[in-house]
Amino acid sequence: LRLDEVVDADGDTQVQVEEGVDDDTIRLDAAGVEVASFTANQTMLNTAITTSSTLAVSGNTTVTSDLTVEGSTTVATVTVQNDLSVQGTTTLATTTLGLVLQDYEGDNGTAGQVLSSTGTSTNWISVSVVESPISNDISQLADGGGLALDGARGVFVQGDYAYVAASVSDAFQVIDISDPTNPVGVGQLTDDGSLELDGAEAVFVQGNYAYVASVADDGFQVIDISNPASPTGVGQLTDSGSLELDGARKVFVQGNYAYVVGYDDDGFQVIDVSDPTNPKGVGQLSNSASLALNGAVDVFVQGNYAYVVANIDDGFQVIDISDPTNPTGVGRLTDGGSLELDSASAVFVQGNYAYVASSFDDGFQVIDISDPANPTGVGQLTDDATLELDGAIAVFVQGNYAYVTSAVDDGFQVIDISDPTNPVGVTQLTDDGSLKLDDARGVFVQGNYAYVVASVDDGFQVIELGDNTTYGLDVGTLKASSLQVDNHAQFNNYLDI
Repeated sequence: LRLDEVVDADGDTQVQVEEGVDDDTIRLDAAGVEVASFTANQTMLNTAITTSSTLAVSGNTTVTSDLTVEGSTTVATVTVQNDLSVQGTTTLATTTLGLVLQDYEGDNGTAGQVLSSTGTSTNWISVSVVESPISNDISQLADGGGLALDGARGVFVQGDYAYVAASVSDAFQVIDISDPTNPVGVGQLTDDGSLELDGAEAVFVQGNYAYVASVADDGFQVIDISNPASPTGVGQLTDSGSLELDGARKVFVQGNYAYVVGYDDDGFQVIDVSDPTNPKGVGQLSNSASLALNGAVDVFVQGNYAYVVANIDDGFQVIDISDPTNPTGVGRLTDGGSLELDSASAVFVQGNYAYVASSFDDGFQVIDISDPANPTGVGQLTDDATLELDGAIAVFVQGNYAYVTSAVDDGFQVIDISDPTNPVGVTQLTDDGSLKLDDARGVFVQGNYAYVVASVDDGFQVIELGDNTTYGLDVGTLKASSLQVDNHAQFNNYLDI
């Protein structure tokens, strides 16, 4: 029997065989409408297709309507001009969707946006990420006109405010940075004999209080900053025979304790600040032959350990502070031919690594601290004609980048630390008269901006690092070196710090 078509009684449903020059086609019509066609190379389905089991296609498939698969699908190439719905498993080598993507409200979005699902709705979000930072000057602020920035040495940023310690002004300056392009001084506090701000060297902020270490006063000052326009001294502590605050250089606060290094005491002091109006020394550690605290200049605390660098010992000291009343040295590392620790000047810790800036080595040293009893140098970077590390004096780390200021180069250096064994300089900024980087000292990074203070320029410099922002982000797990919440944070389970 040889037929080119089979037709039903009323003539509107048929199977038709069409013979062409190069191929043969089998066409299926139903109710007078072509629903499918088959050739040796292609299957064309003109209506919705639903399969309750497995759909396997070894060639190409074009569906001009809907494709619904309740089982699994394995297709080399599929083109769907309407809806694709798969309830099982789908393996597609090539997929072409001939349709327009819209969000929950029917919006097509704009170029560069990503369609994000919350589980109950979808929304377009703008994503703009710069893979490596830039370093652009956007604004600065200089001493004078009611400001107290003479000899600016230390800076700390929290929210919309930067807090500066100025050693020549013997003062504490609050700066509004809500508009980074236009920083504005809003409040200050100057030493008056009743305060411990003579030679104010460093500042740390936690909540409504700022904590200042003052090298000339050999002291520690607590300042109430609940009203940024009117900071107020509320408590202080001065060096004595039982404390290690002579030449107080740096301060770090964690919970109810402040940790201060005394450069002239070659020591480390723990201070109870649970009552900000009455800080009390509770534990200390003095240099010895087994420690590296001679010329202690900076301290960073993470968990149960404090990390101190000393520029006379050219060293890095790990201290166990699990008992604040009895800090104990557990591991150290001193300069050697393969390290960059000569006159170690600053330290920052993130995860299993400590990052040190060394002013005599004009270098940057990465130290593995996964074993606190045995810190190990793993990577370093030394100044050359392409870098700004001459007199490296301060360091701040955020994510995969370290930010270093250099007092001799009057510069700001960004370093890629994604591979801790091989840090690489990626961009820098040098003082040119229009900037406030002469004798660049303290640095703090928050979000897309770095904030630097310069001692000779008596200034405050804002540096743009590039746009690195995602809006409306729903994440199951988030790992971040620092987190700033400008509006509201809600934790539905628990927060472990």
